[in-house]
Amino acid sequence: MIEAVKSTVVAELEKIVGSEFVSTNQADLYIYSYDLTFADSNWPDMVVLPQTLEELKAIISLANKEKVPVTPYVAGGRAYEIGYVGEFTKYAEHCLETFNSLGVS
Repeated sequence: MIEAVKSTVVAELEKIVGSEFVSTNQADLYIYSYDLTFADSNWPDMVVLPQTLEELKAIISLANKEKVPVTPYVAGGRAYEIGYVGEFTKYAEHCLETFNSLGVS
């Protein structure tokens, strides 16, 4: 991800979930570079930990607006990777509805 775009996205994500729930720390990125699926590992640009469904919707809207991918992280917690890994486990039943309502396919 281009550094200027990354800085903008990180700042917007921090407004959505708070700075304590957004990480670009290399140790965190490593932890979220793989999950419990058989998918190949993929290094995220940032990790986001939403606490509510409204935050999740705002994250998906931002990612759609900025044209950056959101990747679910599957391990039983709740993290979102933008550029990035996102854990949709907690809100799985709402994710498709959210994507559809935002026109994301």
